[in-house]
Amino acid sequence: MNLITLHHSLYYCRESNWGVLFENLYRQILTSKGAIHAVLMAADGNERYTTSWLYNRFVGNFFGHRNTQNLRRFKKRLQNNRPFNKAQILVKTSRTRFFVDDFEKFMAVVWMILLYPAVHEYDTQQKEEIVTFIYNNFWKRKRPLTQLQDHLVIYRGIGFKGLI
Repeated sequence: MNLITLHHSLYYCRESNWGVLFENLYRQILTSKGAIHAVLMAADGNERYTTSWLYNRFVGNFFGHRNTQNLRRFKKRLQNNRPFNKAQILVKTSRTRFFVDDFEKFMAVVWMILLYPAVHEYDTQQKEEIVTFIYNNFWKRKRPLTQLQDHLVIYRGIGFKGLI
């Protein structure tokens, strides 16, 4: 394959297994000139009202879980891994915004974020707290949901600087 995309799919794979996954993709599936492109919600949840911040706030408070899957940190691991010695490995963060004039559809996206990578069993009071927070801080103010997304690209066999 010339291009392998892992867009928001690494949530379902433990970060400790990423090295083996990427090494196998790189060695066995990627052609001599190609790229692997991975995208995940940025692990840094410090910027208020981003999806990472929301995830860490609610899932962290209710279940003690934090978003720790980090493509920036993984890049450093790859750079020290022999199979990737000649690869060009780049990482960049982008900002994506979402808003729709339908509260149910807006909440569907919020729930998608708050339920992955593991499905958390929120009780009624927790659900009400989340919905109220989203309504008051996003919907009523027409504030878009912002997601910082980390993009990791591994280029193989190209003689120019990659696009990220």
